[in-house]
Amino acid sequence: MATYTLKKGYDLRIVGAPESTIEDAPSPESVALDPRDFHGIRPKLAVKVGEKVKAGSPLFFSKDCEDLKFTSPLSGEVVEIRRGDRRALQEIVVKADGTDTHEEFKSISSDDLLQTPRETILNTILKSGMFTSFIQRPFAIVPDPTVVPRDIFISAYFTGPLRADINVILKGNEAAFQAGLNALSKLTDGDVYLSHEAGKSDLSDAITKAANVKINTFKGSHPAGNVGIQIHHIKPVKKGDSVWTINPQAVINIGKLFIEGKANYERVIAVAGESAPFKKHIKTIAGAPVKTVAGNQVSENGRCISGDVLSGTQKDISGFIGWHFNQLSIIPEIQNKEFMGWMLPDPNKESFSRTFLSWLSPKKLFSHNTGYHGGVRAFVATGEYEQVVPMDIFPVHLIKCIMYGDIEAMEGLGILEVAPEDFALCDYICVSKIETQTILRDGLELYRKEG
Repeated sequence: MATYTLKKGYDLRIVGAPESTIEDAPSPESVALDPRDFHGIRPKLAVKVGEKVKAGSPLFFSKDCEDLKFTSPLSGEVVEIRRGDRRALQEIVVKADGTDTHEEFKSISSDDLLQTPRETILNTILKSGMFTSFIQRPFAIVPDPTVVPRDIFISAYFTGPLRADINVILKGNEAAFQAGLNALSKLTDGDVYLSHEAGKSDLSDAITKAANVKINTFKGSHPAGNVGIQIHHIKPVKKGDSVWTINPQAVINIGKLFIEGKANYERVIAVAGESAPFKKHIKTIAGAPVKTVAGNQVSENGRCISGDVLSGTQKDISGFIGWHFNQLSIIPEIQNKEFMGWMLPDPNKESFSRTFLSWLSPKKLFSHNTGYHGGVRAFVATGEYEQVVPMDIFPVHLIKCIMYGDIEAMEGLGILEVAPEDFALCDYICVSKIETQTILRDGLELYRKEG
């Protein structure tokens, strides 16, 4: 076991962290699966409006690999298929019928998984729809199931703002988590790496006593918990590699798939943020409505974000939680323009630099709203990006190469190692208000298609 201490990064000091308590949300009346949550696929519908489905029945699949199935989290009726520009598929909404019927799969005990052929395990995960929880590096896309990954990485160290508590997620799921790890160990010819926070004394036994994995520990400010940052320090991605990543909740779901013989779509969602009606963990299922998770009490002046405030996706109050996220962050919408804005030395505004006097109160938590505190301007190289990206790359040079489409330079500057979430803090600290995550996603797509 190796320990990595990262000195670069920044922890956003934002009010509204969730308590380490958990409650069951009411059973959702409907759920939605959104193809936009899954990068790198071209979706094709497998159902029509009015069709009955079971939990685990395919709703759509990938045109490029029909084995990649995206399945319904509950049993019911397909009531709506939403499309966007150029009829791009956006959401498939399923209304629950209350029967809780599931597609059935062969159950395999945790120990027996270690003796089960890889093909059997992979096919079961694919048919259940659980495979779509994997994300491939490079490119941060859904992996090609026909390619054996070099390694699989799991981060059990959450460092993002208003983060969920890993111990709450794992409590009562220790056996399923280990079963999931056993299954993952059969999917790669390399190793399964599990990382957690260094020096944390109350960490769940599910992590500290995990078997069939290589354990590493990390210490540092956000984004030290990002799996991409951890891969960079443990075993970097090189051209031609295929590395899979997966979050702890999905590992639990895969373990339950084999133990119970049915697909499990349970999610523990941390509801947090200044405008959240309560701050706690909620147990629900994937694709649940925001209203169900937040108790139908969200203020009209609050912005709902599926994920954290740095890298999440904005959701309407009538929207649904994204597939990969274990957070619902709710912060105030800015109502009016502020007089002189960032020019006032306000001690109640947080700043990475010393623009505001808040740097004099290093332990104080601050209110954050949706304001930009400035507008887009010329891209100024201040050297601040390098202070929040704990990787041996040049983030400003990489972003600029993407902006003018130099694929060769992008590769040389490390685009194969990063994902948009790894640059989320750059968006926050950028004096030029450059949307680095959007630019990086565009660069990854350009390289994948033409590199």
